Amino acid sequence: MTIPRNLSIFAITMAKIDNHNGERRRQGRIEVICGSMFSGKTEELIRRMKRAKFAKQKVEIFKPSIDTRYSDEDVVSHDQNSIHSTPIDSSGNILLLASDIDVVGIDEAQFLDEGLTEVCNKLAYNGVRVIVAGLDMDYKGVPFGPIPALCAIADEVTKVHAICVKCGALAYVSHRLIADNRRVMLGEQQEYEPLCRECYKKATQGEANKTFKRLMRQTITFDKFIRWALIALAVLTVGFIINELSEVLLPFFIAWLLAYLLYPIVKFVQYKLHVPGRALSIIVTLLFVIAIFAAIFYFIVPPMIDQVDRFMHIANRYLNETTHTNNVSTMVQQWIKENQYEIERYLKSPDFRNTIRTAMPKLFSVIGQTASVILSVIASCITLLYMFFILLDYEVLTDNWIKIFPKNARPFWAGLAQDVERELNNYIRGQGLVSLCMGVLFCIGFTIIDFPMAIGLGILIGILNLVPYLHTFALVPTAFLALLKAADTGQNFWIIFGSALAVFAIIQALMDMVITPKIMGKAMGLNPAILLLSLSVWGALLGFIGLIIALPLTTLIIAYWQRYVTKDIDKDGIEVLSTFTEDAKETKE
Repeated sequence: MTIPRNLSIFAITMAKIDNHNGERRRQGRIEVICGSMFSGKTEELIRRMKRAKFAKQKVEIFKPSIDTRYSDEDVVSHDQNSIHSTPIDSSGNILLLASDIDVVGIDEAQFLDEGLTEVCNKLAYNGVRVIVAGLDMDYKGVPFGPIPALCAIADEVTKVHAICVKCGALAYVSHRLIADNRRVMLGEQQEYEPLCRECYKKATQGEANKTFKRLMRQTITFDKFIRWALIALAVLTVGFIINELSEVLLPFFIAWLLAYLLYPIVKFVQYKLHVPGRALSIIVTLLFVIAIFAAIFYFIVPPMIDQVDRFMHIANRYLNETTHTNNVSTMVQQWIKENQYEIERYLKSPDFRNTIRTAMPKLFSVIGQTASVILSVIASCITLLYMFFILLDYEVLTDNWIKIFPKNARPFWAGLAQDVERELNNYIRGQGLVSLCMGVLFCIGFTIIDFPMAIGLGILIGILNLVPYLHTFALVPTAFLALLKAADTGQNFWIIFGSALAVFAIIQALMDMVITPKIMGKAMGLNPAILLLSLSVWGALLGFIGLIIALPLTTLIIAYWQRYVTKDIDKDGIEVLSTFTEDAKETKE
């Protein structure tokens, strides 16, 4: 029997269509539906899932188990549209429950862990269509949960918008109406409202200023005077108690600081490397940090010891021989001859380090005392235990500390804490990276010109750069080392010292024009006189730690002073540091 030609072509065409449809079904993709609350994210998710079910595709929808606002099991929109779902506690459960599924839907994805990104990727590569709905920002306008990362890898991102309840524009963020600092807090229209950028800025500024302005405008009565006097007495009492218990509280403070610095690494180990459990992630992080310090000790300390021995040999040799004096200026030779006995005694004394510290008492007293305290505290088991337990419940502690304040004062203190955290976080991490780059560059530069103690001097400059302008003090030991090299090698002192100054100039120009602007962005903008005053005050109060945090805290204090006292605010509501910043000075000129 012969098949007609037209029928044969039709059969071949249908077969190709079936194969093409099969290939399309096997191509997975990730679709993200994000936006503020009341924007219709869940409605859109339900619509797409029902369309897939109508197309006879196998679908499964998941939601975080903590979302029980409308139903324990169903995904329900604000308009009461619903679809059956499976509650989960972890994103890893999706892989176990989504076998042989064509379409996977995930609602309120911002409440799931960071591992959701990898889970969605695996599903997509296995030919599954993944539809994710969730908030992309929290109530503070900060990227929320795994949604931002999912937007980066998604095949399709749908940004839906609510309507601002104040002005009717497209909403930007979900503004929280109640004083609660928890990042994760389920709520409805009683707790949240969608606002556009301008209305959100006005609302948050109003909340932050409300408490303080109410206190400033109140009439002072005898009762209020007594109340404020009692508050001042309570503050002084607390300060006295803290001062008396400083030796006990210092380990806790150091542990909290270390936990703050290590928390990003712990989070990376737990969620990115998939180490099970927070406790094991902390242990892995500590072992990693210990390994880094061990490597630094192994590769850097021995060369530094060799360089110190060489330095001592050159110094003693110069004092005992006169064949190299022609390489040093007459003034320097005369000073060495007059003080030769004292120099020899200092160099041979076991208290050589204490002698140097005596020569520069202010600098080394601050650095030496603080370093010895920090090292002794870090070495104690109590600090390690504090740090371990803080990291174990880090999220709980950071989310619930605000509850120690009355509800009407929480917005102000929450805003203050957020500002302090932002300033310290940006400055300390940025300045630490800048100092690391400077230390490495100086080590390389001094090694290239074969300068004595190149590694040790480079590390010293990097450490000193944690405090602005302080690294210039390194010119003193640089000049002394150049003098010793001139005596040892027969080279001219000014050529050696000039080479070191050239390294200083090149690296400083590179730091100022390229590295520092890239890392730190805009500078603090403080006038040099204010900057030096802040360094002196904070250094006297908190030692070397005070020198490090002086600039961000001073900038924050000035901003709050202008916000609440002088009300020196521009038309956009942004504080202007007009009398303290160099930028304002240039503008006036």
